[in-house]
Amino acid sequence: MGQEKGLSLFRGAPLISYPIELARQISENISIIANNFGYEGFGCRILADDFKNKGPLGGIATGLRAAREKNVLILPCDMPLLSADVITLLITKHGQFEATILKYKGRLHPLIGIYCRSLLPRVIQQIRDNELKVSLFVQKIEKNLLNVEAELAGVAPEVFANCNSRLDLKNLE
Repeated sequence: MGQEKGLSLFRGAPLISYPIELARQISENISIIANNFGYEGFGCRILADDFKNKGPLGGIATGLRAAREKNVLILPCDMPLLSADVITLLITKHGQFEATILKYKGRLHPLIGIYCRSLLPRVIQQIRDNELKVSLFVQKIEKNLLNVEAELAGVAPEVFANCNSRLDLKNLE
């Protein structure tokens, strides 16, 4: 993208502002996991990765370690059209599972989920084993996989659009 992804603009606002807005509907206790500057103006706690260069799994570990609650809502910064309905579904269906993760059109979305803080030792072990794919971690835990099409009628595919490039941003506009 040529700059820090979360600070890239979509419809005039930084990408990171979209998940923050969703999260604020349920909590004021919001953390941004980032290793770069520029996130200070969003009114959230900023956490540097505990495990540098370990991708999203390292970010999940950092979030779980710093968590003040039993359950942690994980949201990506690059899905600006994610809806409050999806977040509400996660929360209402979480129950006593170690994690609740979305599945949409046959694809897992493990970076949109609720993870129990008690998973931290297993996340750290997977990082130490250099198994960095979140999808591999998710296979090993007790989880509630929510099939979005079955749970929420009429969810538009754009809700799950991931913006990894300027072209993705432009196409989503």
